[in-house]
Amino acid sequence: MNDQETANAPKTGFALLMHRAFADPQQKLYMHISNFVAVIIFISIGMIVYETVLENNVIRAKSEIETRITDIRENMREIMDDIRGQESDGRYENVFKSVLTDAEKSSDAEDEKYKNFRKFYAYWSQQTLEQTLANEKISAKSRVVDLIKRVEASEDERFLRKVRYVSSDGLYAELYDEGDTALSEFRKFSIYFTELAQDDAATPQHEEYITEFSDAENDFDNIQKQLGHMSFFRDTSQRFERFELEYQILEYTEILTLIIFLIEYFGNVYVTRPIRKYVLGGWGLVDFFAIAPSLIKFINISGLKIVRVMRILRFLRLMRLLKLAKVVADSASIDGDQDKSTLKMDLQIYFITMFSILTMASTLMFYAESKAQPEDFRHIPDAMWWGIVTMTTVGYGDVSPITPAGKIIAAATGLCGLALFGLLMNIVGNAMMEGLFGGGAGDEEPGITNVLAQSSAPERIEKLADLKERGLISEEEFQEKRQKLLDQV
Repeated sequence: MNDQETANAPKTGFALLMHRAFADPQQKLYMHISNFVAVIIFISIGMIVYETVLENNVIRAKSEIETRITDIRENMREIMDDIRGQESDGRYENVFKSVLTDAEKSSDAEDEKYKNFRKFYAYWSQQTLEQTLANEKISAKSRVVDLIKRVEASEDERFLRKVRYVSSDGLYAELYDEGDTALSEFRKFSIYFTELAQDDAATPQHEEYITEFSDAENDFDNIQKQLGHMSFFRDTSQRFERFELEYQILEYTEILTLIIFLIEYFGNVYVTRPIRKYVLGGWGLVDFFAIAPSLIKFINISGLKIVRVMRILRFLRLMRLLKLAKVVADSASIDGDQDKSTLKMDLQIYFITMFSILTMASTLMFYAESKAQPEDFRHIPDAMWWGIVTMTTVGYGDVSPITPAGKIIAAATGLCGLALFGLLMNIVGNAMMEGLFGGGAGDEEPGITNVLAQSSAPERIEKLADLKERGLISEEEFQEKRQKLLDQV
């Protein structure tokens, strides 16, 4: 039995269900599935956009880590040996490999770099270190209180009035409770003696006090730095836990959407005869290239040089947007009411087209300009602001492309914006003419969906005959639908 005979054969059971779900636009099941796929498409596009936002957050966190570790290595050399001796905390090994791996560097170098971070985190998160700092805070405060008492006992009232006249600038206030009298007194004494150290009138006794207050300041400074590093590494570890969770959610959602698109793809392959008509046809190629990057991502190619090219191929997933137009067209093709206004369908197609162009242009611009202008094009939402300004021909000039590829994309986006503006004027004009005078410009020339939704009965019969020849409907279904159209005439 050839493909044509197979298509025309009566369908029962599973074959009938598949035919109604993927081949017959006049079936409610077909439209429900199409609308469901449209929702999944929007979810998938949202994932692609948010993925770039998450990648930018990871890059910023990575930069903060490198800056903090460099500062520690340069200014806290006395504790570097203790840090090097810490065991690498393996809890975040997976997230460092999956979230922070930079495709431009070797995986071994990246793993070594973030192994160092895990050692720093293991050191600053020790309970013993936290207790040690707490004890040092108590000891430092006790020394300050004793030092102030000695100064007050050895100096006259006139000298003390000069000291207490000094304004307290809040130095080290975060180390202790607000309103701590002893600490407030220490700040005033410390500031006064710092100024006195630059004055030739300082006595040998004052120089001794200057040295002791300077040592106390260094102690406070060291405690505060360690507390800051402890807080930073703990907060960073929590950020990476969130990053890991968000990446896992994105990955599981990607798997789910991929399964749905695969079911739809193979469903269309199953109901189409000959198969090559769908596989090599326009919608078949769109479906294939929309799911291919997701399939490639699950192949372990991290050791290959083409991994950077694979990141660019993720853009092809945006081709799923083109499927939305097919859903709207199918909805219009089964509309048998000749008098029904096409404004709703026209606006649906218009906004789908606008959203598709905006998303594709913004994504292309992000990949073209993100390395040249990392601050202006941090992620796709940033590029979308540029896209909206360009498509509406506003041109604020706050963000503009500088690479040759970016300029080409900008030119094409501007032209598309003008075309969309003209299309919108046509839609609104037709609606106003119909509302004011009972007819529109579309009465003589078909609009976007009039060809499908307002064709004559003979034309619809010809379309049914074409569907039957392509094997999308059986002979019985053709005769039944043909008789309905004849009855309407």
